[in-house]
Amino acid sequence: MRMKDRFAKELIDFAYKYEEKVNNPHVRKRRERQREALDELFRRNRTPCKFDNGITSELFQIIAIQSMHCIPRIISIEVSGARVSGQAKSQTERSVSNFIVDFNNYGNVNGNFATWSDNIESGIPSMLGELMKKDIKTVLRGESLDYEEAVKKERAETISAARAAALKREVKDNDRKQRAKTRKKQRLMRKLGIAALIIWFILLSGLSLLSHLN
Repeated sequence: MRMKDRFAKELIDFAYKYEEKVNNPHVRKRRERQREALDELFRRNRTPCKFDNGITSELFQIIAIQSMHCIPRIISIEVSGARVSGQAKSQTERSVSNFIVDFNNYGNVNGNFATWSDNIESGIPSMLGELMKKDIKTVLRGESLDYEEAVKKERAETISAARAAALKREVKDNDRKQRAKTRKKQRLMRKLGIAALIIWFILLSGLSLLSHLN
C-alpha cells in the first residue's frame, strides 16, 4: 500500500511506539486499544474514497466545520478527503491531543466512521464523528441541512459583494482611463496652442521685416 500523505507518516511513526516493552498493564491495555484503532484506519484507507452518493467533498468540509463549532474544546481541524484530523484541548486545558475521524468506509461516505487519538480516553473524536454522522445521514435521506440554506445565502452574498467590488473597480478604472485621456488631450491642445502662437509670432516677425525692407 503506497501512502504519501502526512497522515500515513504520522500513523507509521506512532506505530513504532508499540515496539517498546510496556510493564504497566493499564498502559499496555490503552496501547492495544490505540493499535486496534490504528489498524482499522489503515484497513479503511486501502480503498480510495469516492464522493458519489450526494455527499460532495465541499459539503463534507462544510459539515466538518459546522460540527467543529459545536465542540468548544476543538482547537482546529484539517479536512483531507473524507478524513478529519485536528487538535483538542483537555478538560483541564493544560494539554492538547491530536485526533482523527475517518469517514472513508472502504471507499464510501455513508456516515460510518472510525476514530483515533493519541489520548485514547478523549471523547472528542467520537463526539465530532456523531455530529457529522447525523448531518451526513440527513443528506443521504434527501433532506436539507438547517445551515445549508444559510451557507448558500452567505455564498451568494459573497459572490454579489465580489461582483459589486469588481464593478466598482471597473468603473474606477474606466474613470481613471478617461481622466488620463482627457489630460493627454489637454496637453496636446496646449502644445498645439503654443505651436500656433510661435508660428503666428514668426509670421508677424516676417511681415514686419518685409515692411521695413520695402
